[in-house]
Amino acid sequence: MQTQDPNQAQTPQQYLTPPIDMPSLIANKGYNPVNFDLRPSFARYFVIKSYTEDDVHKSLKYEIWSSTDPGNKRLDKAFKECAGRGPIYLFFSVNASGHFCGMAEMLTPVDYTRSSTVWASDKWKGVFKVRWIFVRDVPNANLRHIKLNNTQERKPVTNSRDTQELLPDAGLEMLKIFFTHPARTSLLQDFAFYEVSLDVFKHTFLDNSGHLAPSNSEINTVK
Repeated sequence: MQTQDPNQAQTPQQYLTPPIDMPSLIANKGYNPVNFDLRPSFARYFVIKSYTEDDVHKSLKYEIWSSTDPGNKRLDKAFKECAGRGPIYLFFSVNASGHFCGMAEMLTPVDYTRSSTVWASDKWKGVFKVRWIFVRDVPNANLRHIKLNNTQERKPVTNSRDTQELLPDAGLEMLKIFFTHPARTSLLQDFAFYEVSLDVFKHTFLDNSGHLAPSNSEINTVK
């Protein structure tokens, strides 16, 4: 009987998690509800631009988000101004993807004393909780008619910068489209792929305490 060398690199297949039951996941999380308030009182709407789809998957998994420092301040200010009177909805799009991929609600103010280590980059400081509502791909072509009339250029919403706030009528139109769009694709279809990638990362780069394990070069470096 062959025994595996403990120092031999393991393959991604060895980290495969059990198959994900997508219908159960969607039902348990309440994604893409069949009934939803399309005219919420005192709601505010923001566009979120992500550098990577992987970070959006992390947001789905851990139900958190973090933006740039100016972006966090803008969202935190809006959350405190709403003071629970109405929701703050965030429309997510990955840069250069050609579509928006979902809508989440901001649930807490930004906690500047904490940061998450799950993001693709370690430059994001602060964190806040979110609840994902719609997880479906909506092509930019279906949204390009919505204009940013609160900006000088009045460009389409598809040309938004990160944490760009939408006027109420534009936000309501986005909400309506996300509710009614018969999406054939969504980030959930790649959920298993990102779960496997996360498992490989944990086994390859993290030690038993969950911290980044030093590489051989780091171990041999004299400081």
